[in-house]
Amino acid sequence: MYVGELMKRRKLSMKEKLSYGMGDFASNLVYQGISIFILFYWTDYAGISAAVAGTILLISRIFDGVIDVVFGNLVDKTKSKYGKARPYLLWLALPFAFSAMITFWTPGTNGIADIIFAFVSYNVTMVIYTAINIPYGVLSVKMTDDQVERGSLGVFRGIGALIGSMLVAIIAPMLIGVVGYTWTFLIIGLVAAASLLVTFKGTEEHVGLTQEDKVTPFKEGFVALLKNKPWLIMLLVGILVFTFSGLKMTSNIYMAKYYFGDESLVGILNVMMMPGMLIGMGVATLLFRRFGKIKTTVFGNLIMFLATVAFYFIFQSPDDLVLFYGFLVLNGAFLGIGTAGFFAMIADTIEYGEWKTKKRIEGLTYSAASVGTKIGGGVGAALVGWLLALVHYNGTLATQPEAVSSMIVWINLWIPGMICLIVAIVLSFNKVDKLYPQIMQDLDARKGVKEV
Repeated sequence: MYVGELMKRRKLSMKEKLSYGMGDFASNLVYQGISIFILFYWTDYAGISAAVAGTILLISRIFDGVIDVVFGNLVDKTKSKYGKARPYLLWLALPFAFSAMITFWTPGTNGIADIIFAFVSYNVTMVIYTAINIPYGVLSVKMTDDQVERGSLGVFRGIGALIGSMLVAIIAPMLIGVVGYTWTFLIIGLVAAASLLVTFKGTEEHVGLTQEDKVTPFKEGFVALLKNKPWLIMLLVGILVFTFSGLKMTSNIYMAKYYFGDESLVGILNVMMMPGMLIGMGVATLLFRRFGKIKTTVFGNLIMFLATVAFYFIFQSPDDLVLFYGFLVLNGAFLGIGTAGFFAMIADTIEYGEWKTKKRIEGLTYSAASVGTKIGGGVGAALVGWLLALVHYNGTLATQPEAVSSMIVWINLWIPGMICLIVAIVLSFNKVDKLYPQIMQDLDARKGVKEV
């Protein structure tokens, strides 16, 4: 521990960055796997109606959002020999694996028991995911306070998330065909647990380690958070971005089965965004250095909105599958840039809040921002269920009404396109990139920080 002054760790080693990226690889193996398959599993295997399944997802995500704040406050109060954030990765790795497995099991009664079990098992998994993911987000703040290095961590985090998402999209359908949903997600969960332990072992907490630190009480921290305008903006952006993600990931399996007529295409549809995301994340750091995270993300979303409008009128039938693949690659490129920047922009609001209110709130800031991502993901998945129910979708029928096909395209194109436009408008009000050099200069002067 350092006493009397805060010490800064400006640069991070490649080992630390790679180890950090493994955390989101682990999280997305399970989280994206559940996001891709859970609604379809409930409607087509557990016999739960689309409307009920969508409502379970929304209620669960709102509940999970409340839990986020609880764990954020807990992280702020945590003191251990491993730091504030890292110990949670160690403690919860194996519970995460087994909770993933039980999420894809059902009593098989085709009644209320299946609904209750779906609700409880899903929420257990999401609570454990939250208890890992909040500290994991805070870990980037504790590793470095350099804005560029945080942007780099965001890229490694994004690449880890991308590889995890890609792997589960490719491997899970093949495993499901051999061993079924339950055993597939036990295997996936165990791989995720091992990856979380790599993150725990390969990272260190450097920023804010002082014996004189005082934990801000929850009430004071929450009031200070409400005065943090950039954080409020990022909260709304998080809701919008993860609504977009929830819509795309949840609707792809329906797009494959009912629009293109081949359920086995779901793996390809989910993977086709990945090459674009790799390209987007590969150039993200360069774009952030040149234009800043906010400006880059704003223009990226504007371009994606215009591309979606154009594509809607070009895309005419299920025969245009190759064209749809190309559009998914384009989606992925701009989503990759935005994903890399999003969590780094959240981290920057911590410094802004400390500069504005003289209170450094790390866990609560990340947890409350995570509320937005959980609500957004829940809204996106719930919208798929509700809109399909609106056109009388029934997962037990071999042939669906004609309106189902049209609704699936609407869900997959128009709504995400409008979200991109709204994100660009909202994010343009965030001015932290311009203020950040002055913020850090003032904070350094205030604390008497020395660089190492």
